[in-house]
Amino acid sequence: MSLYHLGPYPGAIKESSPGVQVEVYAVSDPMLKALDELEDFFPERPQSSLYIRQTMDTRHGSAWVYIYNRPVKTIQRLPSGSW
Repeated sequence: MSLYHLGPYPGAIKESSPGVQVEVYAVSDPMLKALDELEDFFPERPQSSLYIRQTMDTRHGSAWVYIYNRPVKTIQRLPSGSW
C-alpha cells in the first residue's frame, strides 16, 4: 500500500510498496457508519465513493481500511508511508 498527498488529508492506494503505517481502533456499527460518511464511502454505490472500505490484515488482525478511489497519476506519493 502507498500513501498520496491529497492536500489536507492522505489517500491510501493498494500498490506494491514497502508499506503504510496504520492505527487500528475498535469501533461500533454506528461509529463505522459515521466514518463511512466522513470518508465519502457509500456502501450502496461504492464505485462513486471517494474512498472504498476494504479489509486489510494487520498485526492486530483483520481491520477496515479506506482506499482512495480516484486516479493518482499527478498526485505526489509519500515515500515514507507516514502522514
